[in-house]
Amino acid sequence: DSFYESVKFVDPEFTEIFEFDYLAGDEQQALESGTGVIITREAAMRYFGRVDAAGETLRLYGSLELAVSAVIEDLPRNSHFVYRFGTAERLQILAPIDALEALGDEELLSSWGAVSDRYRTWIKLAPNADTEQLSNDMSNFLQGYIGEAGRDIIAGVGLVSLTEWNYQSLSANGIPLVSVIVVLAGLVLTVAVFNYSNLFTVLTVNRMKELAIRKILGASRHQLILLMLIESVMLTAFAAVLAFAVVSIALPAIGQLVGKEISMLSLISLQLMITVTTVVFVTAILAILYPVYVVSRLSITQSLRGQALRGRFATRLRTTLVVVQFSFNAILGTLMATGILQNQHLLT
Repeated sequence: DSFYESVKFVDPEFTEIFEFDYLAGDEQQALESGTGVIITREAAMRYFGRVDAAGETLRLYGSLELAVSAVIEDLPRNSHFVYRFGTAERLQILAPIDALEALGDEELLSSWGAVSDRYRTWIKLAPNADTEQLSNDMSNFLQGYIGEAGRDIIAGVGLVSLTEWNYQSLSANGIPLVSVIVVLAGLVLTVAVFNYSNLFTVLTVNRMKELAIRKILGASRHQLILLMLIESVMLTAFAAVLAFAVVSIALPAIGQLVGKEISMLSLISLQLMITVTTVVFVTAILAILYPVYVVSRLSITQSLRGQALRGRFATRLRTTLVVVQFSFNAILGTLMATGILQNQHLLT
């Protein structure tokens, strides 16, 4: 049977830089012979119907026969070797780079002008290595081989960490997609804060008689502010816990959508918990600013009558809250509509 499969041609040292879970075959000499290939569990099951496929033969491009020297476990979908939402090929077959000569691509092995995103070099550096100096040395070395014509195409080479590469590889019009998502999340959170602030203000105004009675019974303004702050923090914390539960349930579906394996355990960290706690307290404090202003300005008589704070400043403040809220809604809606239209344009 014939299959269309993406084959990655690598140096034998590739398996020394990256660790794989070997299921069958020779782990130490998998690519040393120049005639062996490494395949994944999925590929082994597809071609041979079993995992223990070491010693079997694959014919690449209808002409080159290579023996299966090792079988490795399938890579997780959040691996460095699964690209761009899973739309590009997943790593299935690793073949020795020397096999390119047998396929008639020997010029590729000796040419210094081959420039493509398909050709990558991974380097395992020593701890505390001077990456800037190494980049300069590599660029100077390359300049001596590419010739005058090549210098117009290749200005130099640089080193990029795997973390930075994975971050930059998902991009939209040159802007890292993670940054776009963070900005959208910030807008959504800002809209939520204003919504919550307006709702908390309405609830506080409806509790004016209760607050007036508390004042009559001896509660000070600071005690009322502390009461509202505790209530706001508890409500916001409950919302955060509920949000975590919803995210945990939705993550598998999101992972299938973007072609990555995402688990809640992999996301939880000390930095995340500090960020969430900070957001909870900041949201709770912002939500009570206007209610605190109302409570501090109204007299007991006004509170018992259920009178909301009147005046030019109070009116402007309420109007500002509403205007800002709807402005952020409009901005968020515009960004989402633009993204959808751009995506449809790219698909057509």
